[in-house]
Amino acid sequence: DLFGIAATVADLTSPGLPDQTTLEAFYRLDLADNLALTADVQYLKNPGSNSNDPLVLGLRLRVNL
Repeated sequence: DLFGIAATVADLTSPGLPDQTTLEAFYRLDLADNLALTADVQYLKNPGSNSNDPLVLGLRLRVNL
């Protein structure tokens, strides 16, 4: 199993615009040698100078053949 967290700050190219910040956390559960399930949550603050700050949830199933 694996747990991870990350944070990024991006300086937008246009002067005077506020920075974009992303926070992410994930957990990967190894179900078998070739099967893993990953849950992910991301929070985006000021994405592309948009006033909405979305919370994004994800779920991924990985199979290695």
